[in-house]
Amino acid sequence: MDIVIDERALTQALAALRIKQITDYLKKAPLQYVVPARKDGRGTYALIRLPGGLPASYVEAQAKRESIAASLHRRVNEVWLRTGEDAGLLDVWIADPGALKEGAGPYPLLTDGFVDVFRGVPFGRSLRGDALVAPVMERNTITGGQPGQGKSSSARTILAGASLDITAELRIWVPDTNFDFEYFKPRCSRYVMGVENHHMRQILEDLLELHDEVQARGQLLVDHEIDVVNRKIASKGVGLHPLFCLLEEAHVAIQHPVYGKEIAQLLIDIVRLGRKRGIHMIVSTQAPTKDSMPRDVTRNCSNGIAYAVGDHVANDALLGQGAYRAGHRATELIPGTDRGTALVKGFTGERSVMAQTYFIDVKQVPALIRCSLDELDRKGLPVPGAPRQQAQPEDRDLLDDLDQVLGTDVIPIAKVPPLLLNLAPTWPAYKGLTGPALVKLLAAEGIKVPSTANRYPLDPVTVREEIGRRAPADLDE
Repeated sequence: MDIVIDERALTQALAALRIKQITDYLKKAPLQYVVPARKDGRGTYALIRLPGGLPASYVEAQAKRESIAASLHRRVNEVWLRTGEDAGLLDVWIADPGALKEGAGPYPLLTDGFVDVFRGVPFGRSLRGDALVAPVMERNTITGGQPGQGKSSSARTILAGASLDITAELRIWVPDTNFDFEYFKPRCSRYVMGVENHHMRQILEDLLELHDEVQARGQLLVDHEIDVVNRKIASKGVGLHPLFCLLEEAHVAIQHPVYGKEIAQLLIDIVRLGRKRGIHMIVSTQAPTKDSMPRDVTRNCSNGIAYAVGDHVANDALLGQGAYRAGHRATELIPGTDRGTALVKGFTGERSVMAQTYFIDVKQVPALIRCSLDELDRKGLPVPGAPRQQAQPEDRDLLDDLDQVLGTDVIPIAKVPPLLLNLAPTWPAYKGLTGPALVKLLAAEGIKVPSTANRYPLDPVTVREEIGRRAPADLDE
């Protein structure tokens, strides 16, 4: 049986807390409602001035929230209490009965539209019904929860948005055998799916490559005299485009007996340094414990998405240290009943907000990917970062290109890929090329680049001498 949420009901619920300041105040006067109870989205909102000396944070405590929920015939996660603009203002929002069951509605870009990842990607709706956008640039994201509650779906939603920004590159690693992300494959520059050792080895090698790219992008920021990747530089095609990486079921890779420790350390370094360089790492896991997820990863994830979890350890790993104690509890979500509903941090100015994720069925992904690929084709652009290995026409030669872009001075190898990309911006082999990768290509051409002071200086004379050595053979042909 429902009750009307008005000032009378709210006052009675607060009085039932038996807090001395409230009890004494009500003997003399009614509570002050700065904003009277009114309809707000899928619930009722009010702003209450508490009696002097009583901070709103005291009323926000978990036990008090449970008592208010009981008084108002609501589930605990349908009652939201926050401190207002000053410490004595209590911000109250009470969900309508069954509001959680309505869901977020259809994904807004299923049939039309593109995304600018610098403005965020569509994610879902708050419990109040407001659209939620996930901020993704200069961020990392960790998403988790018990099986079947929506963690993979949330990663799919973020990646779907990223794929609709044609400047964004996607890399996906799934150390498991499932079909959740298979339809993203044509839009990815790297894609691994499988649990066998050779798949794990490939994930490690891809992360080593990404680690090198983090360093190369750092040098590019220095070269372009900027401190963080922005839309202007990302659109220039100089190797600083947005890069979105997903490690699905990350605990499987991190706990691998052979490659796990290396993968974990690489992950730590990437989330620490990658965000300002345009690299967004999404880590998805069922079990974010100290053994399955390094704390230095969780601490560097500004975005946290927590579906129903089993204990306070997993809760705080996803939502931040102390979240459970402060009343931000994904443990209150009921597996099955609250599928697709999560507590999220980092999306708004609040410590956490209840979110219902847009659900994109696996079979809806191809249409979104096709839309993205068609737009790339229309503009004559390749998939960002792909293909990594492609047969090159005979009219493009690496050494000849180096001869054009290099001057007469020795140059660090990290500065060379941008020069090649500026020379041939649509050439696939130069997109995403890093200094370490170029060292390997030169080794195949017979040129060994020394590692002096870990800067790998490339001497133009060496390149031109190699061109000279092969010239007679070319003339004979």
